[in-house]
Amino acid sequence: MKRNKGFGRTFFRILCLFIAFTTLSPKKLGDHWYPERSLRCYSTLTDPANLLICPETANKFCIKEVAHLSQEQCGKTIFFGDRWDQKTSQCIWRKCSDKCNAGASFFLYKGEQYMREQYCCNNIDFCNSARTKKVQGKSIIFSTGVITVALKLIQYALGN
Repeated sequence: MKRNKGFGRTFFRILCLFIAFTTLSPKKLGDHWYPERSLRCYSTLTDPANLLICPETANKFCIKEVAHLSQEQCGKTIFFGDRWDQKTSQCIWRKCSDKCNAGASFFLYKGEQYMREQYCCNNIDFCNSARTKKVQGKSIIFSTGVITVALKLIQYALGN
């Protein structure tokens, strides 16, 4: 009895496509798909580029906090993570968060009162910067390339 090799190869290709798409497909998180459509923010702690795909637990706001301090004082107060931004000449802390209260607050440093302003945004990627960058769907292109290479390798292994 002759075995139909075409059916087996077709079934194998469909199975590989199913596995690839279910493995690489983004996770639905509420009204958002994670990580494909997660918010991207600038972050003070992600050197050297300061770019961050927000984690699931902090995927609602990009925050920029500006402390009205000198360059020498920046990072030496209770907000020790602040960094001096050469482009804006400000003492800044950037992060992702699930909550944000925009506005000003005050704190003491060496007996003097200083103001710290918090800016919140969630309408565009990297909105917590002085300038805006738009990131295209690079991960979709990468995923398509990986799937194409995987299918070509499978096709080569099967002898087609």
